[in-house]
Amino acid sequence: MNKKLSGVFTVILMINVLTFNIYAMEHLIDRNDREYSEILSLNDEILDSLNHGLVHSETGKDISEDELKMEQAFKVYADIELNHAEKVKSSLQEAKYKWQVPVYTDIHTILVDITKVTSISEDVPKDVRIELEKNSNQWHVGAIHIFDGQTVNYAETVKDALEHAGYDPRNYTYEIVSGIPGIRYPTAIVFNSEEKAEFIIPAEPSAARAFEGNWPTAAQNTDLLSASNEENDSSMPLYNYSDVARASRKAGLFGHGGIGITYPSGTFNWKTGAAAVGIFTVLVICLYSFVRSRKPGD
Repeated sequence: MNKKLSGVFTVILMINVLTFNIYAMEHLIDRNDREYSEILSLNDEILDSLNHGLVHSETGKDISEDELKMEQAFKVYADIELNHAEKVKSSLQEAKYKWQVPVYTDIHTILVDITKVTSISEDVPKDVRIELEKNSNQWHVGAIHIFDGQTVNYAETVKDALEHAGYDPRNYTYEIVSGIPGIRYPTAIVFNSEEKAEFIIPAEPSAARAFEGNWPTAAQNTDLLSASNEENDSSMPLYNYSDVARASRKAGLFGHGGIGITYPSGTFNWKTGAAAVGIFTVLVICLYSFVRSRKPGD
């Protein structure tokens, strides 16, 4: 009887492991994709960037080829606005993105951006434009992010946050996005089975610090509503998408591209807010024109 139970337990455990592996890997680069071979060709360039200059000075360690996890390159979307929850998934299909290649050492997490220039602003100086055009539509090594004494793993972060809040990660999917107004740093947008954006999870500590003041979490257990403030809690908080979207839109309308969003205690109608900003701008322009049109001594 014990052997039968042990066998059943083993099968269940294997199913759970395999299910999570599928969940965790759905954002990893597809080895059969053309982009994988393009990024793989940057292997030597990435190692050279890691083992020389400022990066090497900060880590004090030579990174080996085995430590460079090219097969774990992760897609990170850029610069989207948090619109209606039902439309987020489709809007990502049109969004720009980069790949991040992780490196894990004993005391550091290093994330290497792999980016592509797809458009060049008209304001760019001619000499810079010429250089950019040489690499246009080609993947190349971008910024390198170093986390001292921290492990930054997006898949594990999302899984831990959902489980801590009382949700089964297997029932959700997610995408990593950076550049959200008011947050800027990488953040996970979590979708339910209907592909509707339901939660927001800070994907790294800098993103978590963008949530200023008291934010209620989306934990199913009410005892965990203040979980993000517990000193012994290492998981990231889980926020309601609708709350974060309202706060982000407000930051985008009235902010100056900075970092920091506060919990929207009231209902904010962003269309009305935009109209108010427009009216105020028109009034300022009219007042300025009136003052300029007056002659001295009038």
